[in-house]
Amino acid sequence: MEWEKLPNGKWKPKKIFKKENGKYQFDDPRYIAISQKKMAAVKIMCLNCKGFYTLLEPCIHHLPDGYKNYKLKQEYKKSKNIDDVKPATLFDSEITNDYIMEDET
Repeated sequence: MEWEKLPNGKWKPKKIFKKENGKYQFDDPRYIAISQKKMAAVKIMCLNCKGFYTLLEPCIHHLPDGYKNYKLKQEYKKSKNIDDVKPATLFDSEITNDYIMEDET
């Protein structure tokens, strides 16, 4: 077992981030960086605003549910004076694989 010395002088067991099968744990900083890089590489076209967005930074029409995103949608409605911000769904727009692009990095 490996030990890690803390700044206050105490010792704690060192956390092992890599599993036996070679994959990283979900809370490993390397895993988080790899997953964010992959999410930023996928670009999808939004048919509502006629622009591209990434999975890391979605446009206003593709925000997930949550209090912070609800506030963003409310601010968007106030700035655009729109009665209802319609979320984009597969039924509203014919989204196919033609709209998805990946960066060649």
